[in-house]
Amino acid sequence: MVEDYHHQSLKEEIKAQIFNLNPYRGFISIQLNLTENTSQSSLNTIIEDVENTWDKVYQDQAFDFFFLDERLNVLYQDEMFFQKMFIWFTTISVVVTFLGIYGLSMFISLQRKNEMGIRKVMGATPLNILRLFYSEFIQKVVISILLATPLAYYLLNLWLSNFAYRISLNAWGFVIPWIALSIFMIFSLGIEGGKMMRANPLTIINDE
Repeated sequence: MVEDYHHQSLKEEIKAQIFNLNPYRGFISIQLNLTENTSQSSLNTIIEDVENTWDKVYQDQAFDFFFLDERLNVLYQDEMFFQKMFIWFTTISVVVTFLGIYGLSMFISLQRKNEMGIRKVMGATPLNILRLFYSEFIQKVVISILLATPLAYYLLNLWLSNFAYRISLNAWGFVIPWIALSIFMIFSLGIEGGKMMRANPLTIINDE
């Protein structure tokens, strides 16, 4: 009797197995205590020593070997490819999102420049100007979060359902991106809002 172990991919459930004694020689597992500093030449020397020992003990059987970690990696080739694609697309989408936020903040500041100038002439404080500038943008961000979160949750659950053994999604996986997006939004809007707060309202009106 042995404990359950994953003989196949994590996509498969652990099933009952029967072990029988094989009178013929099969695979022999050898643990190599390698480090990150182990060079390829040292590894080749170790393999040659193992092969020489094999030929002395099992003279009638050819020496053939493979690395177990490489054999296990084959089970997850699709996931490794998906991981690389996900990283690339995520990076691109994050850059596009941040550029879009900054560009939209510039567009809103230009679009409402007259309004803000008139409000300042009528006695609006810089804090009121900044609050009005933030309010429109915050609504768009909240709507995008409410739309994107359920879709992301559904797609991630759909992908995880392919695995018999999988992690559970937690709220932090969604909260952290929200926080990062909010921080960048506040920073981007703060730059344009600060320009608008410092601008001379008479100059803005005269320019128009």
